[in-house]
Amino acid sequence: MALDERTADAVGYLLRLVDEATAGRVRARLALGAEGAGARRAGDDWDPQVRRQLRAAPASVRFWLLQADDPAVNRLLFDLELLPPGLNHDVVDGVAFAPGSPDRGRSGVLRHDLPAFGPDDPRRGRETDLPGILAALYAAEAAGKPLRPSRRAAAEVRSAYWPEVLAAHRAEPLPGYARWALAERIDCPAELRASFGTHPKFANRLRAAGIIEELGDLVTAVEPARAAMPLLSLVSRIKPGAVAAGVEVLRPLVDAELGRNVEAWAVLAQLLPEFVGSVAELLPLAGAVAGPMREEPPTSGLGHPGPAHPVPAEAVPAHAAAGSAGRP
Repeated sequence: MALDERTADAVGYLLRLVDEATAGRVRARLALGAEGAGARRAGDDWDPQVRRQLRAAPASVRFWLLQADDPAVNRLLFDLELLPPGLNHDVVDGVAFAPGSPDRGRSGVLRHDLPAFGPDDPRRGRETDLPGILAALYAAEAAGKPLRPSRRAAAEVRSAYWPEVLAAHRAEPLPGYARWALAERIDCPAELRASFGTHPKFANRLRAAGIIEELGDLVTAVEPARAAMPLLSLVSRIKPGAVAAGVEVLRPLVDAELGRNVEAWAVLAQLLPEFVGSVAELLPLAGAVAGPMREEPPTSGLGHPGPAHPVPAEAVPAHAAAGSAGRP
């Protein structure tokens, strides 16, 4: 079974969660080579695959990586223009982002080699101070199309400004579009975001903007599954231990639905390229389609298990097929 690169990466991540003997059998079954060393780095030279993954990742992933306080990671996010102007200024100034760190929010903590912004650098934004940002957020509602000016003002917020933004909102609630724009910021404090309300429409807007509250939600909320697993892998390489929440959700599913059943792993690999649901939806489906593990799996003349039978179309729920038209 020849797997494309993305599918091989996804299966490879899941194989980290099982014992070495099972992983070896699955790799032989799927003709997978040994697991790579991960992202290749030479100074700030990141693997192109990592760059592609970051560009496609939900926005919250960028903030989780900023919280690693790795100057090389911050430089990568800055160079890829994946941060709003307020955070760009924080990165250039060497602000620390790690939660719970005594240095959190302090400038000059992180060493880096970023040059000062050029006068025409689009990453610098308008360099608006906090009073100007707040005035723009409160005034935007009066505009004919308030979301754009609200987003423009929200993008300028720096890490040190958030307590004062929260205080201003408590004193005089921000208008609806300003709340929407601020909530879309990857570093919007949970307390402030929660104060904006819990209406389903609001939750849908955040999901569309790539805002995920917890890393564990990559398992249940990110679709398709083939995109979620490389993200868990990416974050774990850059910020070791950060994916503990995702692993806590994922490991029991892998054990229960795939385990040592090599054929279930083969079905998983076959479904992955076209499956549009989450990892949490995919694993039970693969286990159910494969059925119970055989005591003695059939082998080919080369001594490896033979090819898996194609997954019957009727075994795959309509919403899991390619495309999203069938999703409820």
